[in-house]
Amino acid sequence: MSKKCFEDLIFFQNRLSRNNKKKFRDFVFERAGGLGLRSENYPRFKGQKNILIGDIRKAKYIIATYYDTPVKMPAFITRKAPLSNLLLSAISAILAILLIAIFPKFFYLAIPFVLLAIYSMGWLGGGKRFNFNTSSGIICLLTLMKEVKTMNNTIAYVFLDNHYKGFLGAKAMYHQMVKEDLISLDKKIIFVDRIGQGRHFVFDYFRETKFIDEVKEAIELKVLEQAKFHYREDTKEDKSDYTAFKKLHHVAIRAYPSIKDKKYFFPNSFYQDKNIDLENIDYIVAGIKKFLEKYNVQVEEETPKKTVKNIMNS
Repeated sequence: MSKKCFEDLIFFQNRLSRNNKKKFRDFVFERAGGLGLRSENYPRFKGQKNILIGDIRKAKYIIATYYDTPVKMPAFITRKAPLSNLLLSAISAILAILLIAIFPKFFYLAIPFVLLAIYSMGWLGGGKRFNFNTSSGIICLLTLMKEVKTMNNTIAYVFLDNHYKGFLGAKAMYHQMVKEDLISLDKKIIFVDRIGQGRHFVFDYFRETKFIDEVKEAIELKVLEQAKFHYREDTKEDKSDYTAFKKLHHVAIRAYPSIKDKKYFFPNSFYQDKNIDLENIDYIVAGIKKFLEKYNVQVEEETPKKTVKNIMNS
């Protein structure tokens, strides 16, 4: 199921620079148009370029992931990205300011720290050529877009920008929803993080609700060899975009290769992210489809009409 989407995405692996992110957005807008789905930037201002597929104002279910990619960094830093990137940038900037203030005649000593602060935020390039596991959430959503045909007024898909700059895209989306009075417990969000490596599936949330159990039960209906399931409430270690939506019913799904002393470890793949298990993605796609079917979201087989307006304001 997901193999074709993975192959299509191979040309959009580096999504760090503005230009590369725009190419990816155009690709998603074109894909949505080919499926007859409405698409737009949400919110529609320059700072954050989130991609919205469907009508978030009417949707009951929102399925989200992020689409930007990280800079190349040592594993001990990237293991806690993006918060480690923000911390490194802040510390570097503070050191640069202190050096200039204390030793103004030797201002050039601050240049390396200034460059490090800028680089760690991705403003000097340094993106990786391949981001397979980092892209696993995107592959999941693209596959669902293709297979869950009836989504008008029921489902919205969101690809969030600037995950690696402190979840700015998710925060902008939440604030826009507040402005439009869309914060309601009737809306439920499934956030798909990195699911392309490992069989320890973790369900993250801020507060436990029946919704989390419903999603987990639907996913567990299909058997996957060596799959294990874990709940994790209000994690301080691996915060992600879902934290912006903690006032809604929400759950984030991730996969980890290993767990030790209740600590969850991603592989050191931020520098060389060339491995992905597409069976994992097919498994999560099937589970989300099963959940949607159970709660009366019809999954059609026919191709929808290609008459829906696409708002490509990129």
